[in-house]
Amino acid sequence: MMADQKTSSNGSIDNTDIVEALDKAVDGLIAWIMDWHAPVVTGNRLTELGEQQRSLLHLKSFQAWFKANDDDAVINQPTVRALFDLSVAIEEQASALSKSGGHTTDSEYRELLKNVQAFISQARRLERAFAAASSDLDTLTGIQNRLAMRRALERRHDRMERTDARATIALADLDHFKIVNDTYGHHAGDQVLSVVAARMLDGIRSYDQLFRYGGEEFLVLLDDAEPETTRVILERLRMSLEEAPIKLNDGIEITLTASFGAAEINKNETIEKTIERADAALYRAKEAGRNRVILDDEKE
Repeated sequence: MMADQKTSSNGSIDNTDIVEALDKAVDGLIAWIMDWHAPVVTGNRLTELGEQQRSLLHLKSFQAWFKANDDDAVINQPTVRALFDLSVAIEEQASALSKSGGHTTDSEYRELLKNVQAFISQARRLERAFAAASSDLDTLTGIQNRLAMRRALERRHDRMERTDARATIALADLDHFKIVNDTYGHHAGDQVLSVVAARMLDGIRSYDQLFRYGGEEFLVLLDDAEPETTRVILERLRMSLEEAPIKLNDGIEITLTASFGAAEINKNETIEKTIERADAALYRAKEAGRNRVILDDEKE
């Protein structure tokens, strides 16, 4: 178990403690993967790697920390729980490969490395979010809120004076979300918003940013994104909702879609104006039948 947890004034775990836990988990995973590969490179068999599993104690420590604090509203939400699930999957995969006597498939090995990369990427993203002041986090979804969004957008706009790299603002709105609240209640609606935030966070690149814009709306800041790249990413987010029902805690499954509107940031206009253009594109997506992506310069 990790050290005694610090708590903030409202009784929740202090953000610095969360950052420390994530940092230790990543450091432990990196140390383990390096040790785990060394015998392979030198020609030893995977069956001789059992001792290297000790390095996974860092992940076990993270798992124990999560279980001990999963009653905290910020910790027990999909983005952090997904990290916990990844740590368990990595441990199970590594154990299986170590016992395979060197008879492992390329796909099994790649799946392990894929999960390792996903763990590190998600943990670092969460570290950045929790490193911000607690007032910057949306406690329901665990992603950054509108206050953090404003600062991030202004910083990105200022950077455009020094670089030619492109960036895009995209607004996402859940289609017919009111029906969810009216049919299943606001508690179910909260669960849906948490799952949607987790799926969208998983679908963007590690250096993109996701914010809760308000209600059932989200804002995505896509850095260094050409129009074609923007469409690919937003379509991936759209399909992540359309193709998989959201399962509530009581077993109910809800199929939900979202509409997206995007506008490229222009250094010669204010951020407010760019958001207005993205919102106008979102409105066109809604008018065109919902569950689609519209870029600002497109005709629909």
